[in-house]
Amino acid sequence: MENRYKNILVAIDGSKGSKIALNKAIDITKRDGATIHLVHIMEHYNFPGDTGSIKKTQEKLGNEVLENNRNLVLNNGITEVNTKLEFGNPKSLIPKKIAKEINADLIVCGATGLNAFERILGSVSENIARYAACDVLIVRNSED
Repeated sequence: MENRYKNILVAIDGSKGSKIALNKAIDITKRDGATIHLVHIMEHYNFPGDTGSIKKTQEKLGNEVLENNRNLVLNNGITEVNTKLEFGNPKSLIPKKIAKEINADLIVCGATGLNAFERILGSVSENIARYAACDVLIVRNSED
């Protein structure tokens, strides 16, 4: 019996790498008849005097990223698609919390994302691969 994935978590940050990873996840989802879960994690910073407007702006932009990618999934004929926006550190939230919440059996992410300091501090994809309890597919683009 062939192994099939049922719940595929795709880490989306709006980068070219995450778009390439999403396309790979779409192919796997079609092949396996899985549910795809798009997850966007935003780090929130508190600034003195801010009344929450920065977080609201971040939330609006994050939801736009998720909705654009959700539409891409739907346009590829996949109807089982969920989205999740969270604030925090993606390095720990994705593999330790969210993957468990959705019972992910595969996490798909790009090798590089939007954060320019990833290579110095350790990338999100590296941490996901290290701490996830399920399979992880790190998708590279030609620029990686």
